[in-house]
Amino acid sequence: MPSPRCTRPTIKDVAVKAGVCKTTVSHAFSGRRPVGAKLKRRILRAAKKLGYQPHYIAQTLPRGHSKTIAVLVRDLINQYNAFYLQAIEQAASARGYHVYVCIVGTTQDKIAGYLQDFTHGRADGALVATSAVSNGAIIELAQRDYPAIVPLRTIPGYEYLCSNPVDVPGAFRKLLDYLYDLGHRDFGFIWHIRSHLQQRIKAWHNFAEEKGLTLKPQLEVENVHTVEQAVVASGQLLSEHPEITALVCANDILAVGAITAARKLRLDIPANLTVTGFGGIPMGQYCTPAVTTVGIPIAQIAHIAVRNLLDRIEGAPPTDNIDALGDLELLIRESSGPPREGLSKGSTKNKKANAKGTKLVASA
Repeated sequence: MPSPRCTRPTIKDVAVKAGVCKTTVSHAFSGRRPVGAKLKRRILRAAKKLGYQPHYIAQTLPRGHSKTIAVLVRDLINQYNAFYLQAIEQAASARGYHVYVCIVGTTQDKIAGYLQDFTHGRADGALVATSAVSNGAIIELAQRDYPAIVPLRTIPGYEYLCSNPVDVPGAFRKLLDYLYDLGHRDFGFIWHIRSHLQQRIKAWHNFAEEKGLTLKPQLEVENVHTVEQAVVASGQLLSEHPEITALVCANDILAVGAITAARKLRLDIPANLTVTGFGGIPMGQYCTPAVTTVGIPIAQIAHIAVRNLLDRIEGAPPTDNIDALGDLELLIRESSGPPREGLSKGSTKNKKANAKGTKLVASA
């Protein structure tokens, strides 16, 4: 004989036990209408005895929002994302919101699926913390009036979506000036998604023009996202262009990969090669040699981004970036130094050093 099916207690059961109507029970849990303190305690006691829990989705439907925001990140391998997510959760929780973390990778179909879910009510708004989500996808969200914020990126015509409280191009220029003052003239670059680094690339072009340096596209490698890809891409770039004395990486993760590649090529850092990053994550500080980089105030940026997103969700008018955090700090560490005399011209010594290493082939 089949056992009787166990059913969950309903709002009607609570109402009967507390001696009130269903509407009063609903108001006691949702807070949409005032319920006297004594009556509310009676309702809550009845619910506890019955083991009743209000259905979260059913509660949120009358309000028109779920008190949940989505955060899109590429992965959790990058230390920057871990610290960023922690700060985002703290800022959102302080205003009564939950955080829905989406690890999107680089698969565009997967990203599109998430974005479609969000606009159909899965989350009240999205904070896009990965360059894997294209500008076009973000613009589409904006055109559908879906609340979204993109920290540390600028999209022409949609500046109100971009939470940029720090001067990224100014900090990058400070890094280039530092390297130039050390004596570097032959620069290589390892980027991730080039279209999302336009401010830094423009700063590089302005710098090169002012200093009379020749722009060489063959010394710039893009679409490098992981430390493993950085090892391969940096190894090939340094093997093919031994004249490079300063390898500038888009972030600290890529810089760690570049240092590993240099070691495979038996290049001493910084005697044979200077390597720099951007971001200031702990990994860069504790690797050997420690990475010269630009420090990014992750927690402050996260709090500003969350505040701007929640203001949009709750109907505040959009504002341009008014939250300035001051100049970013240049963190000079062990991975940078002046080029060895004659090295910037591709000296025989440097070529021999490269020849001893294993030539690597870049992967897509």
